[in-house]
Amino acid sequence: LTFDSISQNRLQLRTTGYTETQKSVSISGLGSVGSNLIFFLKNLPINKFNLIDKEVLSSENINRHLSGFSLLKINKADALKIELKNANPLIEVGTRTQSVTTIIETEADFINDCDFHIVSIGKTMIEEFILNNLHQGKLNKPTFIFWVEPFLASGQMLFVMPGDAERAVELIKKENYNYSVLSNSENQQDKTYLIEGSCQTGYFPYSSTYLIQFLSTIFPYLKNHIVNNDNISKVYSWIGDKELLNNKGLIITDFGKRNSSFQLKINDL
Repeated sequence: LTFDSISQNRLQLRTTGYTETQKSVSISGLGSVGSNLIFFLKNLPINKFNLIDKEVLSSENINRHLSGFSLLKINKADALKIELKNANPLIEVGTRTQSVTTIIETEADFINDCDFHIVSIGKTMIEEFILNNLHQGKLNKPTFIFWVEPFLASGQMLFVMPGDAERAVELIKKENYNYSVLSNSENQQDKTYLIEGSCQTGYFPYSSTYLIQFLSTIFPYLKNHIVNNDNISKVYSWIGDKELLNNKGLIITDFGKRNSSFQLKINDL
């Protein structure tokens, strides 16, 4: 019999040749954006994930989700725990299958126990609720907020230090967000919010290819905040495929017109 000595330090030394300070992240929202973020995050020195999502993985999710067909009907947080543990059983993974608003109200320490909080829910009211709790001190860790526009006209990442939470609320609740690429004109909602057959609920279409292109572009900056302790609040805006948007007859904002496809714009919060 032979025995393998497996530890986080040994695995990292065998990979990078040096050890790094391990970090921890909580992630609220594990749909297409949040789940694919985990693909990138698991390559950073992160040894603890706290995952929050109340939804179950369904068949219409799997084309854009990190988890595959074998994990259908499992809660998304639990499915991603399986993915992470399969990749590295030494990673600590906690899960909660309630809404993030419930977790903040009843168990805020599940988020605060981690070094960073990543939010990828895509609902402004919930993002405002999270940022207000960050401003009031119930949440106390640097926060990333991710969302994408239909057809991935843009991908957005806000990095918000607790002291800047109030300014972040003012930015995202504007009727016309400064860095959107699609106009929020009502006459194009039928082109950006689609309903499948007789389904009562609709969806925003976008390509998983463009999603990965956005996350790949943003990854070095995400890494810089998490690993290199860059603590300056920023707004990162990735512009999508403007030719596709024009072919769809969609109205582009002045910000979108000023910038090229697949360009990343970085602004102070």
